Amino acid sequence: MDDRTQTKTNLQDLRTHLENLDRRELLRRVTIPINKDTELMPLVRWQFRGLKEEQRTGFLFENVTNARGESLKGGVAVGIYAGSTEIYSVGMGCKVSEIRDRWQKAQAIHFETSDWLPPNLDARPRGGWGGCHSRLGEARGRRR
Repeated sequence: MDDRTQTKTNLQDLRTHLENLDRRELLRRVTIPINKDTELMPLVRWQFRGLKEEQRTGFLFENVTNARGESLKGGVAVGIYAGSTEIYSVGMGCKVSEIRDRWQKAQAIHFETSDWLPPNLDARPRGGWGGCHSRLGEARGRRR
């Protein structure tokens, strides 16, 4: 067994992720009516302009309306995956200090196990396909 098969997967659905953020006080639930057309994103952007990163949270808008004041079905979640480094670490299921190592391992595994070919920058389009598509075809042909 190699390192790849022993790595614990951190697959979680959206509800689980929202619960994890809520438990760590990294989620703001907005229950008052909020207009998706004029209020929702400006409110979220406001935190990026005025708060330090460690103060940022994700948002879950639970009472979304449109410009005519009509209530919409469902909610809207914003900033719940990369609103801050801490939020990002919750999604990855690791500590903030482990994020870089996780990404490096993931990229190393990808390049070890894929038929990745570097782009052929000298290739000219043939038959409507560009150089990168030609290289993809080569990689696919190698697998057979």
